[in-house]
Amino acid sequence: MKYESIELINENNGHHVLFESFVRDTGFLLQDFDPGVAPATFKTGKGYGQDGLTKYAAPLDPRSPSFTASIIGNGLAEIETLKQELDFVMNPKDTLTLKVNYETHGTHPESKIIHGSPDQSVDYSTNYKTSNDFLQEFKGGLECFDPYYTDPVDNRIALTSWEGGLSFPFTPPFTLAHRGAPTVQVFNHGHVPAPVLIIFKGPAVYPKVENLTTGQYVAVQKPLLEDETLYINTAYGQKSIEIEKNGVRSNGYNYIDLNSYLALTLAVGDNVLKYSSGRQDLTNAVEVRFRRRFLGI
Repeated sequence: MKYESIELINENNGHHVLFESFVRDTGFLLQDFDPGVAPATFKTGKGYGQDGLTKYAAPLDPRSPSFTASIIGNGLAEIETLKQELDFVMNPKDTLTLKVNYETHGTHPESKIIHGSPDQSVDYSTNYKTSNDFLQEFKGGLECFDPYYTDPVDNRIALTSWEGGLSFPFTPPFTLAHRGAPTVQVFNHGHVPAPVLIIFKGPAVYPKVENLTTGQYVAVQKPLLEDETLYINTAYGQKSIEIEKNGVRSNGYNYIDLNSYLALTLAVGDNVLKYSSGRQDLTNAVEVRFRRRFLGI
């Protein structure tokens, strides 16, 4: 695989640097990039007299991507300026977004991102061959506590008034099919199930979103007024149910249907989503957002 470039964005201070595989004049030259692996820690048990073990779970440990690059500059002053910018970005106390741009089979560049923190400050070379007035080699890496690479932006499915039909066009990676209102077919090309963000605009009675493929659903036992919007986030560590009115969001956990599954996800492959309201005569706008998750690049 050919890595065209990697970009590091500091989410705390906004500074960013771009490492490119080719530098025409000055900048950051990417020499080597290792996307890292996602190691697993198996949770097992052993019964009396059992041969081998039984695997109960395989949670993934943090991923540690790393890189080697060089600063190319026209003199020591420019080298020092670029070093300062790099140090602003590579702060172990901050959270960074790593964006990887790469080519596959000669197609247009694709991108994936991952979030993490530098495992140390920048390791600058002190060898005179790679540290001088025009060149400064360095190494760095991240500790990514969520080990998945994801799409750089949300994939969005806008479901507006299914009884009246669908609005086109939709763009990949979705395959949509009208299987009897109000349903939609979504194909998850990722390697693992993907959590979702659901935005359900009122008015509605007992708003509900269900994945017919997995049998999971989330429902709220509260009527939504015309000026209210329901937000349901099913991502681990971010699970929430909020109701927005006049730009102010309030906690909606106390309205949740007790049989709801707040860890609702899009399974790998084909999914059929359905939304419903207790009143069929109401027109609703529902949007589902998700990012595919990948074990590697």
